[in-house]
Amino acid sequence: GIGSQSEPSSNAITWFALINPWSATIDSTTTCWVATSMPTSSGPISVAVLGPNVAASGGGVFATGLHTSSIVRSAINLNEATAGGAIAARLLARLIVSDTTISGNSASAEGGGITTNGIVTLRNATVANNRTTGGAAGVGGGINAFERGVYLFANTLFSNNVVVGSGA
Repeated sequence: GIGSQSEPSSNAITWFALINPWSATIDSTTTCWVATSMPTSSGPISVAVLGPNVAASGGGVFATGLHTSSIVRSAINLNEATAGGAIAARLLARLIVSDTTISGNSASAEGGGITTNGIVTLRNATVANNRTTGGAAGVGGGINAFERGVYLFANTLFSNNVVVGSGA
């Protein structure tokens, strides 16, 4: 995946600032690439993130800082994290995910697929076969919102997302 500034050894995509649009195809052999630019309104990211990638937050994608970003026509699969197996989007981040599959990801605490305290919009998306292990009730096998986190959905399929462990 693409490494993060806060977790330089992770394999997650991390976005920090609004500079120039870019795209990439990442596989599990890619080690660490620190992203210092962010897509602008001139174009979305179209990226396939294939696992296994492992991180503390957002095994596939970690979005943080004040910005709005789009991920389209992507597969974010087979990633692991403590929070947000596929995606973690933080407070000031707004993430729009379209025509994308988020599947087979896992988190040990919350949000097997996605966790956010920002705003995540899912359009024509599939969130399936994700899991959270060892978490408390309400932590979300597929998605998790905490603090002021908000999800908006349009034509989105949720299937077979589970929480297993002590609070399930």
